[in-house]
Amino acid sequence: DVCSSDLKAAYEMAGIDPAVATADGLRGEISEKITEETATKLEGLFRVTYDKVAEIRGMTADQLQTLRDSLADVAEILRYQAAIEENTRRTAEHTQPLAAKLDDVIDELQSIKKGGGIYAK
Repeated sequence: DVCSSDLKAAYEMAGIDPAVATADGLRGEISEKITEETATKLEGLFRVTYDKVAEIRGMTADQLQTLRDSLADVAEILRYQAAIEENTRRTAEHTQPLAAKLDDVIDELQSIKKGGGIYAK
């Protein structure tokens, strides 16, 4: 069985006897081989690892909140942009008929300038 052979290889690599690799056996074997100095170093490493994982989780939560805020800002910008576009379209639609009227006004002003038009004497 491949799994069993991999497990045995892992035990051998770790220097652990698989026959005593129960939870109590493993603890006992670790207790025999570990010094107080090594245990203190390991405890410190575990604590630093725990603290760093907690710090990373905190940073991740902060980044997630920043992302949410940024997405909300983008959505708000898009709503403003859509409102501006709609207002611009309405303005263009309402002012388009004025072009012909402005042409009439320009023609009349030019006629007055030349001495004619409806106001000529």
